[in-house]
Amino acid sequence: MQPTIPPIWQNPDSPIREEELIAYFEGKLSADRAHAVELWLQHSSFEEDATEGLSMAAKEVSLQKTAALLERNLQQQLKERGLRKEKRKIPAYPYTYVAVFLILLLLMLAYWIIQMQTS
Repeated sequence: MQPTIPPIWQNPDSPIREEELIAYFEGKLSADRAHAVELWLQHSSFEEDATEGLSMAAKEVSLQKTAALLERNLQQQLKERGLRKEKRKIPAYPYTYVAVFLILLLLMLAYWIIQMQTS
């Protein structure tokens, strides 16, 4: 069973909360707080790139819908990846282990018999 994945907005290391990012995109933050968000984004290239992409997408669709769509797609991809890993697993057949053990035992017995005959 796969562990549940936290939503993409929840980053414990981030000093910015989800509500502040949404307010920043919607232009509802005060100038001081918007400046603090921009400074934080400048220090993290990943968040800066993600924010740039979201701001371009936010012009066409609401940010909440975009985030929900991204979250749903991410969960679906992770679920599919887990299913692929399950399919790739080699099933453990006990008879295979017994057969390998018997073959090795026969090889050792044959080696022992040959050594007994040559000496």
